Amino acid sequence: MHTVQLARHDTVVLYSDGLIESRNEDIDDGLGRLHDSSAVIVDAHIRDVAELLARRLAGADHGDDVTVLALRIS
Repeated sequence: MHTVQLARHDTVVLYSDGLIESRNEDIDDGLGRLHDSSAVIVDAHIRDVAELLARRLAGADHGDDVTVLALRIS
């Protein structure tokens, strides 16, 4: 078990593997897109984070569901 102390305005994003995995590419490509999108997460309004991630990261050919939950500490 690992504990992380969160500060005010920190954002936690939880996601299912369908967001970063695709049958047509390596998982590292999906993880790379997630990493590249981290600035979007930081700058976005919390109600837009999940939608932005799903739009930017989800590939066209997913055989799995895509779930994103974003929480910002207030």
